[in-house]
Amino acid sequence: MSSGDIELLEALEQQLAALGLDPKNLVFSGFDGSRVKGADDVPRYPYIWAMNDAGWRAAIKYHDPTPADHAEGQHPAACIGVYDKSQLREIYSSSIHQDQELDERIELDDIVLGDTLADLPPERTVSEAIVHVGYPEASPTDALLALAFID
Repeated sequence: MSSGDIELLEALEQQLAALGLDPKNLVFSGFDGSRVKGADDVPRYPYIWAMNDAGWRAAIKYHDPTPADHAEGQHPAACIGVYDKSQLREIYSSSIHQDQELDERIELDDIVLGDTLADLPPERTVSEAIVHVGYPEASPTDALLALAFID
């Protein structure tokens, strides 16, 4: 099973449902889990890129990167973070830049807060940068429910 397969998403969602988590109330973000495996803390970024189920399915359909693709393609310990969407909101930015020498993360400036993800219907595609509802003091890490490592 590859990261681009719908089966990966469906298997992940089945495991989460077995734990009592409703996939309609979740968003997913791929990242490097090396720090987590090394007993360090989960990184606390001010914003992350994430997708809900509808966004992930659309990405597969249109051959765009999924959270699993992002994690596997760039990191030695591919990990998918599973987040509670009720604690997150979408954002918009008029300034995006990346300094490859300092960090591979894209930096956003001029952030404008959008809708709380819980206010959006589950069929609405979420595939964008998000922040915690308590931004800028809180991090999306505060909404983290589970980690799934991809072998």
